[in-house]
Amino acid sequence: MPLSPPGLRRLGLGLLLALTALAAPARAAHGADAATEPLARFELSDGGAALEALLRQVLETARQSDRIDPEDDERQLRRLRAATTEVLATEGYFQPRVTVLAGGDGGSRYLLRVEPGPRASVARVELEFRGALTARSGMKTIPQIFVAGELIGGCTETFDAWRERRLQRLLDAHRV
Repeated sequence: MPLSPPGLRRLGLGLLLALTALAAPARAAHGADAATEPLARFELSDGGAALEALLRQVLETARQSDRIDPEDDERQLRRLRAATTEVLATEGYFQPRVTVLAGGDGGSRYLLRVEPGPRASVARVELEFRGALTARSGMKTIPQIFVAGELIGGCTETFDAWRERRLQRLLDAHRV
């Protein structure tokens, strides 16, 4: 006996509900594991306690902010690798190597093995000002404050002019 379109819809809906019911225990089991087992942990080859503390903060921040799709491990791991690289750069590690491995030991779903690489250090900084600004004022320091083309001076001269009300008079005169 052929099925009418409403009968086909009921059959399709019934199959969909049956498949959803069958898939629910598997999804619940995966969700339960994902909720109890952290996404990742770090293994740091070198860098000491200071870097370990920073990496713990990276994990905590990722755990709190990645609530859009907690089952999308790939997206979360990409963000975690990027955050790790950024945080290491703040400490002078500009060439870190971050390798993602399956956790497998029950401590987390993934292991991020971090080799920070060499730490950059700055021994000396020398700033040199050239060009129009230096040519105009003859000064080699910053700030150089100008009002309507008139040089007020650097920081000290500007504060002195402010205290003596010369700066306010100049600003008022030029309607600034």
